[in-house]
This record gives sequence, structure tokens and C-alpha cells, in this order.
Amino acid sequence: MAAVAVSPRGVAVDEFTPYETALLCGGPTRAARVALLALYEKRRVRVSRGTRRVTVVEREAEDAVQAALLDEVPDTGFQLGYVLDAVAESDEVAAVAGGLVERGLLRRGFRGGSGLRARGRRPGAGSARTPGPAHRPGSAC
Repeated sequence: MAAVAVSPRGVAVDEFTPYETALLCGGPTRAARVALLALYEKRRVRVSRGTRRVTVVEREAEDAVQAALLDEVPDTGFQLGYVLDAVAESDEVAAVAGGLVERGLLRRGFRGGSGLRARGRRPGAGSARTPGPAHRPGSAC
């Protein structure tokens, strides 16, 4: 029998969806990136390296967050940063966060990119953050 990793709050780690894990580890923009990556891996979107423009190849989503991302991209494509920001602030990502709030894993008041804090962590705690998706040493995510 394999051991199941359990958080200090008694929640089994495997009980989290990829979006919940992304929200807890990197906030709403990370959840938007998870949706983009899932669509990219299934070749439903393309991202231009040169222009950083997202274009839709196939408008088929597997969940509400992916659908929100596809809805943000017109047929002519759109800038990657704008798409990620819009999805991060979407009702779909807020709904995922709402489930975490109900379970006591996020504080109330979460909406899009503002105010996301892991429970027990105050804003600005720890070392200064660097811009971008850099991984912090010692971080579990």
C-alpha cells in the first residue's frame, strides 16, 4: 500500500486538480498557463515564439478554464500576455479559487489577480519576488 502525502490541514495532496495546484503555487496566472499548456499539448492552440501571439487551431475545451482561454482568443489570434491576464481574472479561475476558499486553503476576497495569498502567509512575507515565472529554490511548486 502506497503512502499518501497529507498537508498539515489533513488534505491529501492528490485531491488537488492541476488548476488548484497552480493557484496555490503560483496564483491565477499560473492556472491560466496550465490551461494554455494543456491546449498547446493537444495542438488546439499555437503560440508564436517571435510575436508571442496565441492562435486557436481547434476550439475544443476539456474544462471551463480552457473554454475561457479559447473565448479570449479571436480567430485572428491575440497577444499571449493579454490572454493569460484575461483568463487569470476570469470567472472560471475565480470559481476554482472559490472551491479552495471553501476548503479553507485560500482567504476570502480572492478575485482574479488581486489578493491571492496562501492561508497563513501575509503579503510581502519572505524574500523579494523576481518578475516572471522563475522557480524559487526550496519551493515545493
